[in-house]
Amino acid sequence: MRAAQSLATVPAKGATFALSAATPEIMWAAILAVSENGAPFSIADAVQAATAIPMGNVSCIVTAGAMDSYVHLLIQARVASYAGIGVDRTKLYTIIKPRHLPHFLDGAGNVCPRYQVMDLMWRAMKMLKSFNVRELALQSTLPGVLTVSEAIAETYVSHLIEAGYLRRVNKYGTSPVYGLAPGMATGPVPPRIMTGRLVYDPNRRSVVNDVIHVDEVPL
Repeated sequence: MRAAQSLATVPAKGATFALSAATPEIMWAAILAVSENGAPFSIADAVQAATAIPMGNVSCIVTAGAMDSYVHLLIQARVASYAGIGVDRTKLYTIIKPRHLPHFLDGAGNVCPRYQVMDLMWRAMKMLKSFNVRELALQSTLPGVLTVSEAIAETYVSHLIEAGYLRRVNKYGTSPVYGLAPGMATGPVPPRIMTGRLVYDPNRRSVVNDVIHVDEVPL
């Protein structure tokens, strides 16, 4: 596996950093937090919940405009619906689809391919138990539908190694073999790569790694 790209890094301890833009993971987690048991929510409710999500040394800036756009994508995808006007005359919304449905959407209300790729790789990792990059790419590919390249698989693997999800299980050989570290199969939703190489675990609703690479962009 190739060496990780050299990046400027900032130790996390003793400092707090703000991400300049909300991610779909954060906005979705916030919406789930304020819509328990089908409860209606406002954009302001979801924004407030997003700022309260535990993220270690990272704070995420979620604007009302970003949340409003995301909620309307959910409505377009028929995952959410308009639920009327609240007592303070704010618009209310509700989640109408089961929570296991895809919820990371592009501007047309479709599931983003990069999230599909991570879903496929995470599922393959749990099925294969141990794998090299080529095996992961092959197992994750849907013939005629979506191809996962070895380069993409290698990038995702490197992020998960850094965050502690994966470990090398063979000591010898030219092709490293990896497997999930004990206790790191945290749930059905794959860890997501965010700006700065931060890894957000939707199953734990938290950022899991402790170093920010300030020049890095998401997978």
